[in-house]
Amino acid sequence: PTNIVSLNPRISTPLGKGWSASIAAMAYWRYTAGDGVYDIPGNLIRAPGTSHARFIGKEAEATLAWQTTAELELSASLSVFSPGTFIRQTG
Repeated sequence: PTNIVSLNPRISTPLGKGWSASIAAMAYWRYTAGDGVYDIPGNLIRAPGTSHARFIGKEAEATLAWQTTAELELSASLSVFSPGTFIRQTG
């Protein structure tokens, strides 16, 4: 998405019989403090308001996946997001 800088380390391990598990940690910052945050198509989802904070927040995610065929993978994930200064300051 526009105006986002992110760090996204992920660790994955095969579990056998097409199953795998992974955990990830993400952190997000605004690239430009005077601009808002946008979704993937480019729609503004959070205006900058009066905030000059860059840190948007951090997220943790756990995923369990099953590769059923070469073309099809089924997966389920659980994530939690902790808002950063920018989200707290803009309501």
